[in-house]
Amino acid sequence: CIVDSDEVLKRLNKKYQNLRDRWARTKEKLIENRLRGGLNFKPWTKDTTVKEAYSVKVDDGFRAHLKHEGAGLWTAYIIGTHKELGHG
Repeated sequence: CIVDSDEVLKRLNKKYQNLRDRWARTKEKLIENRLRGGLNFKPWTKDTTVKEAYSVKVDDGFRAHLKHEGAGLWTAYIIGTHKELGHG
């Protein structure tokens, strides 16, 4: 299960409305198989404030960061551009 944080919901409702459907499809793919090609799912060690942080590709210009809560529960805590999220 992947839960969107208030910050992710705020960004999807205001700044990134165009990503809503793409993010929903990305979450479905993650639930099916997070190692699926094209997701570029990987640990995100640059965020030292979140234990067990991961990054996933939403589309060519955007990523989302998730934290593993345990027992199959994930929280998406930020979504944004590659640069905005520190991917260069």
